[in-house]
Amino acid sequence: MTQAPKHSDPSAGPLTAGSLLEPLAAFHRLVPKWVEEEGLAMVGAWESIQFYQRSNQATTDFEDLYEEGHTEAFVKEAKAVGANCIITHYDYSFGFEEQKIQLAKAKAFIGLCHKHGMKAGVYFRLDSIGHEALVGTERDILSCVQRDELGPVGFAPYFHGLCYHHPKAVEWAKTWIRRAVEEFRADILHFDGFIFGGMEGMGVACRCPRCRSDFADFLSEKYGNKPEAARLRFGHTQVRNIEPPMSPDGMTRVQGVPRGPMTSPVWQEWIQFKCLWSTYLARLIARYVHSLDPNVAIEVNSCQGMRENDALNYGLDHPAYAGLFDAYWAEDGYGPGVLPTGEIISRMRHCKYVRNNGGTLLNYLHAETPRRQRQEIAHNFAFNGGSAGCLGFAPGMPYDFREFAEEKRAMLAWRKRHADLFRGVEMLSDVAVWRGQKAIAFGDGSVACASMRVEQVLIEDRIPFNLVSDTWLEQPGAERVLILPDVECIDDAQGDALQRYVETGGGLIVCQDSGRFDGWRRKRPDFLLRKLMGPEAGRDGGENRSAVTADMPAGFVSKANGGTVGATVTQHVYGRGRVVYIPEILRPGEQRSTVDERFRYDFGLDYAGWKLPACADELRAAIRWCLNGPLRVHVQAERGVLTEYAWQEKTGRTIVHLVNLLTQPACPVKVTLALAPEKTLQDVRVETPDPGGGCATRQAVSDRQVTIELDQLDVYAAVVIAMG
Repeated sequence: MTQAPKHSDPSAGPLTAGSLLEPLAAFHRLVPKWVEEEGLAMVGAWESIQFYQRSNQATTDFEDLYEEGHTEAFVKEAKAVGANCIITHYDYSFGFEEQKIQLAKAKAFIGLCHKHGMKAGVYFRLDSIGHEALVGTERDILSCVQRDELGPVGFAPYFHGLCYHHPKAVEWAKTWIRRAVEEFRADILHFDGFIFGGMEGMGVACRCPRCRSDFADFLSEKYGNKPEAARLRFGHTQVRNIEPPMSPDGMTRVQGVPRGPMTSPVWQEWIQFKCLWSTYLARLIARYVHSLDPNVAIEVNSCQGMRENDALNYGLDHPAYAGLFDAYWAEDGYGPGVLPTGEIISRMRHCKYVRNNGGTLLNYLHAETPRRQRQEIAHNFAFNGGSAGCLGFAPGMPYDFREFAEEKRAMLAWRKRHADLFRGVEMLSDVAVWRGQKAIAFGDGSVACASMRVEQVLIEDRIPFNLVSDTWLEQPGAERVLILPDVECIDDAQGDALQRYVETGGGLIVCQDSGRFDGWRRKRPDFLLRKLMGPEAGRDGGENRSAVTADMPAGFVSKANGGTVGATVTQHVYGRGRVVYIPEILRPGEQRSTVDERFRYDFGLDYAGWKLPACADELRAAIRWCLNGPLRVHVQAERGVLTEYAWQEKTGRTIVHLVNLLTQPACPVKVTLALAPEKTLQDVRVETPDPGGGCATRQAVSDRQVTIELDQLDVYAAVVIAMG
C-alpha cells in the first residue's frame, strides 16, 4: 500500500488531541479476569439517606428499607437470583464527616458480600460536591466549584459542579478512590456523573477562570506557532484573547448550546478542548485505579448516547476512552422491543460501540411481563458479550430486583453453564458504518439520525455489521464495505485513506453530504470524494437543503450549510473497488431539532432514527453490489428477530446469537454460513435457555454453504458452528 501523503489541510486531525495526553498515551487497562469470565449481573443499592432526604425523594419508610438493603438476607437473595455483584453507596459528595455513619454501613456491607462470594462495588458522584454538608477543612474544596458569570453552577440546589481543572479537585477524587480500594476493599468502582466541565446542553457548564486560562493555553498550543492557520480559523492571530463561548449564538445572553450545525469556530474549539480534558482526566483516573489494584473493575456513567451529541453536551469523545473502562452506562428509555407503531428498538448500537472500546454496556433490565424480561436479558447476552446488566434495585429504590426472579435466575444459570460461548469472541462483520467523530460533534441532530437509519437497515436485515470510528481509516478491518451515512466533515488525509481503501478492493457507499465539508465544517465547492464517486454523482440534484445557523440572525439562510437533494443513485468502479452514491438518507424535516427554543438540548424520546429510510431498497442494492459476493453468514427470519455474529478464534467456531423481540415464537429461522475454501463443517449445536429446551433443527451442506434451519425460535438461541 502506498504511503499517505503529508497534507497542508489546516482542518485535519482528530477530534481529541493535545500534548496533555502524551504522558498517558500508552496506558491501556486489561479487563479484570472475573469480569471477562462472568460479565456484570448487578443489583443496585447505592442510594444514600442524605441523597434521598435532600433530593425530596424520601418516604416515611425509607430508613427501614435502607436498613433492609444492608442485611445478610438481602445479599443472599441477590445471589439466589443470579447476581454476581452489588453496588452500595459510598460518596454522594456530602463529605466524609456527614457521611461517616453511612460509610461504616457500606464498609460492613462489602464484608457481607465477600462472605457470600459476591463482588461488591461502591458508588461515587464525581461531578458534584454537596456544598451545604461540608465541614472544617473539607470546605477548602469549594474553591474548585464550577462557575459562570452568575456564580456557582450545578444540576441541583444542593450540588455545585466540581471543576477538575483545579489540581486540588483531582487530589480530592484520588483520596476517595484510594479509600474505596485500600480500606473498603471494593471490587468495582461505579462512577456516576463521569462528566467533566458540566453539561452544556442543560445550561450548567463551567466558565471559571481556570477553565478560561486552560482554554487559552489550548488555543495557544494549537495555533500559537501557526499564524496562517490562526488567521484562517479566527481571522487573526491573537488566540489567547479568545474567550470560551458564553452564549449559544453570540448574541442571546442565556446558557445553552447552538441550534443547527456547529458553525462557530470558537464553539468547535471549545468542544475539542472539553473532549481533550475529559479524556485526560479519564485516563488519569483509570491509571490511578490500576496502580492501586488492577483487579478492580471500573464502570462509568457518562451518558452514552447514539442519538445525542455527547461531544457537545459533555465533552465526551467515546472512541478516545478505548482501553480505559470495563462498562459504560446507558440510562435512556430505548429498551429492546417492537413498538405498536412498528419501529424495532434495540441497544445493539450502544453495545457495538462500547465493545469496540473494550467494555460492555450497563442498563436497567426493567420489564412489564415475564417474556419481556427474558427478551431484555437475551438482548444483553447476545449483543453485550454475555454481560447481563443491572437486574434491579434494593428495596426502596425504583424497581425491586426480585421482580420476575425466576426468569432472571433461569437465564443467568444458563449463562453460567455456557460461559464458553462468550469467552474470547470478537464481533464478525462484513459491513462497517463510519460514525465520523467531527461530523457528529459539529453537525446537527440529522447527522446522527442518518447514521441510525442506515444502521437500522442493517439491523432489520440481519447483515453482519460494526460501527467504526476515525481510527478505522488508518487500519481498515476485515469489513468489505464501508458506509458513510452523512459524514459531512472529512479532511484531506481521511479522503486519501478512503481512496486507498477503495483502490485495494474495498466497497464504499457515500451517502448524503459526506465529504462536502472539511474538518472545520467549511463547505467545499464539490465533494472531496468526487474521484471515487464518479463525475455524475450528485450532479442532477438541487442545493435546497439549506440551514438556518445558530450564529446568524433568524431567518437568514446559509448556503454554506446547505446540502444536495433530489439527485439519483449512481455507481462507479474505482481501482479494484466499487463506490455507490446515495443522495438522501434523511429528508428535510424528518429529524426534529435536537435543541429547543431555549437553547437546551432535547433529551426526550425520539424514534426518528429507528425508522427505515425511504431509500432502504437502494441501500440494500448498494450493499449487495459493493460486497460483490455473499455475506459470510446471514439469517432469514421474521421481522423482529435480531442477530449478532461472533467468531471464536481459539475454537474456530462461529456463533450466531438469535433474539426474538416479537410477542410470539418466530417460525422458521434459517442460518446460512459460507465455508472458507480450506474449511469443513465439524459440528452444529443449538443452545437455548428458553423453557422446554431446544427446538427441532435441520442442517445441510451444499455449494460451500452450511444451512441450519430451526423450526421455531421462542426468545433466544445461540447457534454454534464448528469448522475444521
